[in-house]
Amino acid sequence: MIEAENQKKLADYQALVKKGQENVKDLNLRFGDWYFVVNDDVFRKIRLSKDKVVKKKEKKADAAAGAAGKNGAPPAGVPGLPPIPGASK
Repeated sequence: MIEAENQKKLADYQALVKKGQENVKDLNLRFGDWYFVVNDDVFRKIRLSKDKVVKKKEKKADAAAGAAGKNGAPPAGVPGLPPIPGASK
């Protein structure tokens, strides 16, 4: 009776180990090239918060004034690119 119970527990343990080994194999195949574990303390030190990454865009005074050309038409040219020769005023 005790031996049978021990055999059952041993078989359960071996099945659990085998399942874990298969899980490790699958995860290594999937993430082995780039996946690694980082300590939580280290992660919190290197993690950037949203306010450090995203900043509000500052409006320039001349950009607001030059946003529309004559009669409300959009300005000529593409912002940030040099003007097209012969196409300016």
